[in-house]
Amino acid sequence: RPPRLPAPQAVAGKVAGAIDGDTLRLDPDGSLRIWGIDAPELHQRGWDRQGQPVPIGRQAQQAAQADINSAESITLGNPVSRSYGRVVAPVGIDNSDLGLSITASGNALAAPDYLSTDPARRFSYMQAERLARLNRLGLHNTFSQTPAQFRADPGYRPERETIARFWDTPTPFAGLRPEDEQ
Repeated sequence: RPPRLPAPQAVAGKVAGAIDGDTLRLDPDGSLRIWGIDAPELHQRGWDRQGQPVPIGRQAQQAAQADINSAESITLGNPVSRSYGRVVAPVGIDNSDLGLSITASGNALAAPDYLSTDPARRFSYMQAERLARLNRLGLHNTFSQTPAQFRADPGYRPERETIARFWDTPTPFAGLRPEDEQ
């Protein structure tokens, strides 16, 4: 039986900006984690086909900030849980889902394990990630670690000289996450 977690606190404040691709700064004080996504960490890099570093964490933060800046209205949904002191909740921008928008642009991965209570949202996020992966949008156009892998090993660099990487070999399961494709 899993331990009981404290009830999430209500979301208070206005969105002041994006701290990174999946965390928003709230005024007057606080932060909010966008429910259902895992974006690259702010200082995370990927590598392009020529082996050059690409600041995918900064790109994810900028994509979230651009969505916030262009929004006429921002709606903070009901809290779902807490993560590292932050309230976790869905965020709406102009009657659409910010988490879905960031995932569809290729700047975050869906976090399906956290969306199990909302199967329709889970499906939408996974489909958005699959299409971003197929179209090589955002982080999917680089060789990169998942955010969880980066948190565990932030100094990782691909072994470019010793391991062949085939970027465009089609498979019947194209677009799925590598572990699912296996």
